[in-house]
Amino acid sequence: MTVALDIGFVPLTDAASLIVAKALGYDLEEGIELHLHREVSWSNIRDKVAVGVYPAAHMLAPMALAMSLGQGQMTAAVSVPMMLSQNGNTLTTHADLAEQVGQVSNLSDLAKRLHTVVKRPLRIGVPFPHSMHLLLTQFWLDASLPKGKARAEFVIAPPSKLVDVLASGEIDAFMVGEPYGSQATEDGAVILSAACEIWSAAPEKVLGVNRIWAEQNSDQVDALVRALVRASFWCGNPANAEALADILSMPHYLGVSADIVVRALTGHLVMDRAGSIYTGSDIMRLSGMDVLFPWNSKAQWIAEQAASHWGISVSAAELEATRVFRPDILRRALAGMPIDLPVSDSLAEGGNADMLFVKGAESTIPIGPNRFFSAK
Repeated sequence: MTVALDIGFVPLTDAASLIVAKALGYDLEEGIELHLHREVSWSNIRDKVAVGVYPAAHMLAPMALAMSLGQGQMTAAVSVPMMLSQNGNTLTTHADLAEQVGQVSNLSDLAKRLHTVVKRPLRIGVPFPHSMHLLLTQFWLDASLPKGKARAEFVIAPPSKLVDVLASGEIDAFMVGEPYGSQATEDGAVILSAACEIWSAAPEKVLGVNRIWAEQNSDQVDALVRALVRASFWCGNPANAEALADILSMPHYLGVSADIVVRALTGHLVMDRAGSIYTGSDIMRLSGMDVLFPWNSKAQWIAEQAASHWGISVSAAELEATRVFRPDILRRALAGMPIDLPVSDSLAEGGNADMLFVKGAESTIPIGPNRFFSAK
């Protein structure tokens, strides 16, 4: 018997695996039927997962931990059996501010130059307070600017609205997921940097599952994970990039031109109206076990970065992080499938500029690069 599952998503390129699992029928092949519900904001996702309207959803990685730690207006224990994406955000600003900043050689110099030009804390738009957008921006500015210097004030708005907030002049820049940085360049904005330059292997979106529901419906969780993993393989095939962009661009999904959506999928961002191109394979990643595996080490990084801002101890945040990110569920769901999974639940994060290999159950698994911009 096919089981219907209501799943929430925010219209972003990194919802691709959920959308493809539905569009190409991977859900039905696993005995479930996904009913995808487009939400305008992350607060809607949070609230509806918390009260059980959605048993699972496309979710910000830090939001899953924040909900489980009682942060925010609506809280609930959440489990993350798999990641959905890595990277995918851009730092985008007004053309006039970009012109004043000029050419810089690295991210640290970009931070210094922005503060020199603006002469006050930067007003940066992000889509949610418990997000990698905010944590990565803080990490970048903290590592780049002198201690004690006021760095940024964050303005919260839904991803699709940040383009308008930037155009209004309310913010100096925004950090948001694709396709909205690319969409803003069509209106004259400038992408200053892809967020993968801050951390080349940053966790971004996850499959966030209401923990009580997950414990009571393990078969459905496993079926959902298998459908999404299979969809991710299709999404990650470069030969499918244009077809994927066409699917995502549909009005009931992203509702953004496929010509804009395809940029992050192919690793070619148009930075400005002059047509400057940023090329990189790490701009957004949707597939590969290094991307999909819910590494405890990435959960620990989120916990360490967020704890002081959330008013809790690092140890308490780290403990809950290991309860939220659940590689054991991924292993259970994929048992019997010809997919090799890492033996370890953790990686050494941030210090590796090259490809490396970790031990899998059957062979070695390619991982990387995984480097912080500030790593020596």
